[in-house]
Amino acid sequence: MLLVGASPGERVDSQKVVDPFLKGTIDWLDQFSPGLWRNLDKVLELGEDKAKLILKSFLECSCQSQNMQTILIGRRGVLSMPLPWVRENLPACVEQQLDLSDYWQYRRLLELCDALDGSLLKRYVALGIESDKDDIKEAANDFQV
Repeated sequence: MLLVGASPGERVDSQKVVDPFLKGTIDWLDQFSPGLWRNLDKVLELGEDKAKLILKSFLECSCQSQNMQTILIGRRGVLSMPLPWVRENLPACVEQQLDLSDYWQYRRLLELCDALDGSLLKRYVALGIESDKDDIKEAANDFQV
């Protein structure tokens, strides 16, 4: 049986998943391709539009959710997709999906980028340093390298 926090690549039977957020994610991904959660490195085989939809969904989980389990599911999802493609497509998805003037969303994005890519982290830190909002500047300074 799979316990809370299964990682992509692990064998997953969504009927045995304990965590309802993870089960919902697995079931949603199975609509695109059965077993996709454990094969997110193959997401581009679904086509660019579907891959971007999935990236946006993981980005939303990672940066907009208030539930830590959902945030971690989103991060694991993003980090399990083909990383060169994620690095290339994340900025456009961020622009469409997130409100970077919102402290919560901005800080969660920095946490994701810290795990993902140093150049993306620097890009979003620089953006935050220029913000008119003190809490955004504070978050940016926390991640400044």
